Amino acid sequence: MLDKLIQLSAQTHIIHRCCFDYVIIGGATLCNKLGVKYMSTAGLKEIISFGGIALLILAIVFIELSRKKLKGFIASVVSLLAYVCLVIGALIVFYIVFSGPTQ
Repeated sequence: MLDKLIQLSAQTHIIHRCCFDYVIIGGATLCNKLGVKYMSTAGLKEIISFGGIALLILAIVFIELSRKKLKGFIASVVSLLAYVCLVIGALIVFYIVFSGPTQ
């Protein structure tokens, strides 16, 4: 299965291998479970940007939680986790935005 995807991807140069072709679920790839066989570069960048946006939203939730509901050491840990999510999410979005349009 993976050999066929790699071979087809090498032939077309436009279509990438399935975004999750190495994640095996019950003997089939995740993309096959979802009915998606191939993903373009633009589609892959879109999924990655959604992950960055989700990390930014998670950072907002963690900051609000640590400032208003938690106290002490746990608040510090959640706050640190929030800032890590913020930095990683910002780097992902920055990379996707400034990498330019796809062909």
